[in-house]
Amino acid sequence: MRGLQVLKYWASNFVNLGWRIDLVDEHLALDQSGTGRGFITFLLNWKHTKDFLGLAPTGREGTSVETMLLSIANGKVTRIDVASNTVDLVIYEYERGWPIPHNVRPPALVEGLDRRDAIA
Repeated sequence: MRGLQVLKYWASNFVNLGWRIDLVDEHLALDQSGTGRGFITFLLNWKHTKDFLGLAPTGREGTSVETMLLSIANGKVTRIDVASNTVDLVIYEYERGWPIPHNVRPPALVEGLDRRDAIA
């Protein structure tokens, strides 16, 4: 993804999926000019009740812990990488019948608003 508008479009798809987003962890390492890097880790509490990126609703619900790695120059985010390298490993393990943790809910630093009624 490149550009703020593309990021906003991508994020808008989660409005009908995530009923709450919790901030789990954050850190910035910046120099005096506001240049450096950081990360944001959040917990997406979701329920698939409406179309999501072309997928028909299933009613399934769960959680997803996500981390966004931020590159920052002069106080502005210049790049966002989503730390999702483990996805391939999780799919590999699931397809082979390995036990996969479900409903992981780490404690939130800041708890988001409960929007369950808004997406039902």
